[in-house]
Order: sequence, then structure tokens, then C-alpha cells
Amino acid sequence: MKIRLMAATALCLLALSCKSKKNDGFIGSGVVDADVIKLAATTQGQLVSMRLREGDHVKIGDTIAVLDSVPLVLKRSELDAADLLLKKTIAAKILDIETLKIQSGGTSRESDRMKALADANGASKANYDQVSTAASAQDNMIKAASAAVDAQRAQSAGIAAQRAELADQIKRCIVISPASGTVTQRWHLAGEMVSPASPIAELAMLDTVRVDFFVPQPNLADVKIGSTVQIRTGESDKTARFTNAIITWVSDEVPSRTP
Repeated sequence: MKIRLMAATALCLLALSCKSKKNDGFIGSGVVDADVIKLAATTQGQLVSMRLREGDHVKIGDTIAVLDSVPLVLKRSELDAADLLLKKTIAAKILDIETLKIQSGGTSRESDRMKALADANGASKANYDQVSTAASAQDNMIKAASAAVDAQRAQSAGIAAQRAELADQIKRCIVISPASGTVTQRWHLAGEMVSPASPIAELAMLDTVRVDFFVPQPNLADVKIGSTVQIRTGESDKTARFTNAIITWVSDEVPSRTP
């Protein structure tokens, strides 16, 4: 009968005991399996740092690899300069609008005065029309300048979105380990190009592993899901180590052949 254990060990399985005494049990074999994470970059670039080797242990939050972010930083600096120029242009345009509003106010008052004089035959109709036209033109200039400022502000917002995207890409140039574990494989070295979702290294979480174990028929009475058992690892009594494990699954079929 095959059972599955959750065990806090990363060594080869040699023996299992379902009793309290460590010298009881039976000799057998099992298949050890662990959760594995393939660490990959989420942006494209050249690896400038990749110091991990197979067997290295990493902790959650450790830096796994660093990609070249210089092109992205230069692009962000270019956007910073463009945004600064745009904001200065907007500030100057706002001052022009304020000046136009002051001029328009004076022209409007002159237009009202000329209208009153024209109605009282104190001024010619032509003079009134000239001042009134100037007032209307200034109002149109204010509206056009305000629309230009709105367009430039929208352009600045677009630049801000590009800068945020670049900042995110720069952050992604540093590959961080999402978990603690041991490096089991490494596919790239410093200097190589990597693409998004391209695996850089493989991380196995060996602090807790699964073991599929074949149990002889006489020992089945001691096998219950949820029971705590002991796994012995080591080739001799001197090197033997005992680790607690929990039975999480029992096969409902008897394999035709056991290891």
C-alpha cells in the first residue's frame, strides 16, 4: 500500500516507524517530492548580476538577479526633462491668459462706455464696433489659450503615466525571491539576455517535503490519515536521524509491484 507523508526533511527516506520506539518499524523506500518555484524576470534585459549557484539557500526577499536598467533610467530622465519643459510652458501660458483677462476687462469696459455714447449720439457707431470687435477677439484668445493649457496638462498626465510605467520596469529589473528555499537549477549567467517569463533559476522549498512511501501489508494496521510517524534517515545507527511526519493520504489501490 502506498501512503503520502508531509515531512520536515530533505534527505533520502530509509525507514518509517508507526510506533513510539525508534528502533521499531521497517525498511523501505520512498519518493521525496518538494514544492518548486521557477524564478523568472518579468521584463527583458541583460543580466548584470547572477551570483546564485545550485545548492545555495535563499530567504524570502533576497535578491536573485539584477538586470541592466540603464536604458530605462535614461528614458525616464528624458521624460523628466520633457515634463519639466511642458510644465514651464503651461506656467507661461497661464501668465499670458491672466494678461489677456486684464486686457479683456479693460476693453469690455471701454466697449460698454462707447455703446452708451453711441446710443446718446456722443460717439460714432464705427468706433463702438471697433472696440467691441477687439473685446470679442480677446475673449476668443483667452478661450484658445485655456484650451491649449488643458491639452498640455493632459500631455503632462500622459508623461506621468509613462514615468510610472518605467519606474515599475526599473523595479522589475531586480528579481526578488518570493519564498525561502534551495537553488536546484540555474539556467542563466551574468551577461546573458533574458526575456519576460524566461526562467532564471529553480527554487525548491526543502524545509517541508512530501514522501510517497510503500508500506508492507503487515504494517497497514498502524497507518491512519492524520497519524504522526517517524522517518529515519541515515545509512547507519551512528548517522541516523529521526524526523516526525504526518500521513496525509493513503492509496485505495494496492500497487502490483513495490520498490
